[in-house]
Amino acid sequence: MHLSTNKSPMRQRGLSLVELMISLTLTSILMAGLVEVYVGVRSAESSQQGLSRIQESGRFALYFLSESTQMAGYFGCLSGISADDINNTLDGPPLSFEPEKSIQGWEAVNTAPGDISNSNDGIAVVSTDGGGWVTSDGNVLEATFAVPGTDVIRLWGSSDEFDINTISPGAATVVNTEVFDVEDEEILLLSDCESADLVQACNVQQVGNPATLNLTLSAGCNPGNIPNMSLGVGSDGKVSRLAGTLYYIGKRDNDAGNPPALFQRQLSATGVLGPPQELIEGIANMQVLYGETLDNDNQNSADAYLPANLVSDWNNVVSVRITLLAESIENFLASSPQAYTFNGVTYDGAGGNGALPDDRRRRRVFTTTLSLRNKVL
Repeated sequence: MHLSTNKSPMRQRGLSLVELMISLTLTSILMAGLVEVYVGVRSAESSQQGLSRIQESGRFALYFLSESTQMAGYFGCLSGISADDINNTLDGPPLSFEPEKSIQGWEAVNTAPGDISNSNDGIAVVSTDGGGWVTSDGNVLEATFAVPGTDVIRLWGSSDEFDINTISPGAATVVNTEVFDVEDEEILLLSDCESADLVQACNVQQVGNPATLNLTLSAGCNPGNIPNMSLGVGSDGKVSRLAGTLYYIGKRDNDAGNPPALFQRQLSATGVLGPPQELIEGIANMQVLYGETLDNDNQNSADAYLPANLVSDWNNVVSVRITLLAESIENFLASSPQAYTFNGVTYDGAGGNGALPDDRRRRRVFTTTLSLRNKVL
């Protein structure tokens, strides 16, 4: 018997070229969407982190400046001491040693409020003795490498008072005090709230049981004390360290490629400025105005806020207004260059305004007005 069938064998089929191309197209669109979402999320996250760091940098910079500013002019008691009551016994200190002024400032040339001055990102620091800073009343600024177009401020004061037990005058006066952390050749302040003496402890020795400190004030260190000096403070006074801190905008290692930062230089044992210390990275500019009382009224309040070169008498400065420009360390945090306003100038490239930045950094301005509480009481 002959058997026959009309069924043909089943043949396996794959994707056609058209179907494959459609699949690849759909997959590419999906992947592109996922990549775009991922990039957007990462960009938003980086931008948020950058803004958070800017906020943190500005806040900490204002903290450092506020702490020093509010202690400026504190020479042994809360009511303050006038410059005439300070007896400087140091023998030939440097010209920049001017603690009797409590506060000093130097105005960057062409940066008064309203002047056009762009961001200083990427430019080289210069020495302050090159004519880029001006002041009044003969303030002396030791050569410091700072970012051009940024103001400089120096604050003097003292803190952490310790009891004086006895004072033994002589060729080398010995001041015996309670024990505190002090080293040979430190410059100190003796005060009884009626007068004050600036002295240098050429030699520090712990003696006795219970222990006390002998501070030997002699001519045997640099600059040393005036021979046969006379102190105005008695054994009922206090002793504290003298502080004189310079704040400015600089760059690490003075390298133009490094980001700008808030720096400080503190008073050294010889009366000159110590080495630069970086405090807060990302502070691109600092502008300072000084509140001066001009009418000698009993309120002792600021009648005008002036740049450093227009202050008529630094003893009449009772407050300061500090404005900082903080910028992100990272570039490309924004999708395009961002306009900003600083020191009375809008930087957006419009006619009469400052130039729009040529980067994509984020920036924020921080401003505070601080009273010199030891000058207004």
